[in-house]
Amino acid sequence: MKVAEYSVRQFCKTWKFTTLLLAGVLFLTLAFNTTTIAKALTGPEKHVTSIANSVIRLAHTNASGPALHKKFNRLLSSHANMNSVALFALGPYRRKLPAKMKRRYQNLVKAYVAGLFVYYNDDFKGRRLEIIKSRKSGKSIIIDSKIKFPGTDKPVKWRVYQRGNRYRVTDVNIRGIWLSIQMRQKFTQILKRNNGDFNALLKFLASYKSWLPK
Repeated sequence: MKVAEYSVRQFCKTWKFTTLLLAGVLFLTLAFNTTTIAKALTGPEKHVTSIANSVIRLAHTNASGPALHKKFNRLLSSHANMNSVALFALGPYRRKLPAKMKRRYQNLVKAYVAGLFVYYNDDFKGRRLEIIKSRKSGKSIIIDSKIKFPGTDKPVKWRVYQRGNRYRVTDVNIRGIWLSIQMRQKFTQILKRNNGDFNALLKFLASYKSWLPK
């Protein structure tokens, strides 16, 4: 099956609501200064709370379509290590990425993720993130949380790596799915079905322009 035959809805349906967290996703390195987080929270808990609440606030703005896409793209550019995310998503194909395509590929991954934020913007309009508990898992910290929506909560797990006084979210789990692994599976499937042709993957990523809301 050619990559062009993939429906964005098929690709995104398991990502609904989760794009907020992917930027996740996966892999954000943020240094937000916040005065609204309870002092009882640990450093990693403050970190993930800042990530979630910052994106929730952006989702509640009046911007839409390309204007909102720019805002999400700027958020990723300023606060996320999306280059590392993009390379991780290639799995065993990472070493096969042509040098001349590397920059374009990384930029398209960022633009595509920003496009998903816009596409499912209404699903990001929760009230706030609430931390439940944290626990050590090897060299990482797993943080259980939930995003508060009117009449419902959406559970979220975060994997956080600490280096000195800085924190990095390396993965997010929604409904039992670790998103960095899901993204890696999708990208490598596309490459495999197209005999390792990176042009097919770039075309797939660039498809966000066709379904980005006006």
